[in-house]
Amino acid sequence: MASLAFIVMGLVINRWNVTLSGLVVPPDWSPGIMGNIFAVSYNPSIPEVAVSLGILAYGLLAFTLGVKYLRIYPGPDFEIEHHKV
Repeated sequence: MASLAFIVMGLVINRWNVTLSGLVVPPDWSPGIMGNIFAVSYNPSIPEVAVSLGILAYGLLAFTLGVKYLRIYPGPDFEIEHHKV
């Protein structure tokens, strides 16, 4: 789970880096000048937030269905069956 969380965080940070660097514009187009002036501010719109939450919800749904139907965790009858041997 920690590895999956790191993957998701890496993707989010990479996306944020790409978006943020597109908003930073140098004050002059001279090759020797680098500036940290924000040209515009960015706030995600409702559809962007909805798509992000939808992707997260599908992932959680897939995990939930996988745990429920693939028997990843043993049920209460697990110990009874294995102690009969």
